[in-house]
Amino acid sequence: AVVVVTPADPPSEPAEVEPAVTAVVIEADPDVVVIAPVDPEPQWEDEVEISAAPSVYIKHLYGPLFFGFSSGFRSLAASLPQDASTLIVRMERVPFMDQSGLYTLEDTILRLKKAGKTVLLTGLQEQPTAMLEGIRLVPELIPEEHTFKTLAECHEWLKHQ
Repeated sequence: AVVVVTPADPPSEPAEVEPAVTAVVIEADPDVVVIAPVDPEPQWEDEVEISAAPSVYIKHLYGPLFFGFSSGFRSLAASLPQDASTLIVRMERVPFMDQSGLYTLEDTILRLKKAGKTVLLTGLQEQPTAMLEGIRLVPELIPEEHTFKTLAECHEWLKHQ
């Protein structure tokens, strides 16, 4: 796979606030992963209330997680602002994960947890769930109570924290 990073357009004026997410993976071809900057990543309709919380950030994952996904995801996670306390990783559109995608996800989650971030997973499909449970990433690194079938369930949980 080839990873293509497109340059960000320079802002016309200095930004006062850093964006929560600086790039998004665009699937154009199964052998090419394009990482394009965004400011910020487009919200899905069901995220409006959650996105209003200043310390909660949402990352969307699209398509299978494989070796081409690795460097882009690590850099996205590293770009979270210091004030971020919680990262919601939406995985509804991830039907498959191979070993390299699994270990990239594990490594990134370890780094985020060491930085004091809470990581929540939503929309896990059957195969990625089996992979995460197979290496005990769930429940040892991410407790089962931090995995949700839907974003609405995750939002309900966040309200009580």
